[in-house]
Amino acid sequence: MFRFPSEPLSEHNLVEQLEMLGGLLVQQGDVLQFSLLDHHFALTRIEQPGALVRWLEKAADTAPDLRTLYIELPAGEHASTAPPTRFEHCRVSGVEAAFDCHRMAAGALECDRVLISLALQDSSATLVCEYIV
Repeated sequence: MFRFPSEPLSEHNLVEQLEMLGGLLVQQGDVLQFSLLDHHFALTRIEQPGALVRWLEKAADTAPDLRTLYIELPAGEHASTAPPTRFEHCRVSGVEAAFDCHRMAAGALECDRVLISLALQDSSATLVCEYIV
């Protein structure tokens, strides 16, 4: 499959990058609804320092028995947020890779839940969502 090289994810190209995947977007208050094929995502924005770590810890505490895949598009090449040890961790380099990874894991029923974090490269914001398979 031919893939176009993409720019780093940022505030100004977020909608464009998601639309290039062929999905539909709807902004509903603080939530960005994204539908791609038969998968529907509710992306929320977190910005406070430590918010991503707290979000991951809360997800681990809320459903400790679920097999969880954490897909991370980090803020930089060397940045990464370590998930709880019971989560499988997949670090990706772009938005397309994040949703490809989700589609493969969900389609193969390799996990019960997928957590996705997409860090914006030009701000302190990260978009997060939880997807139950």
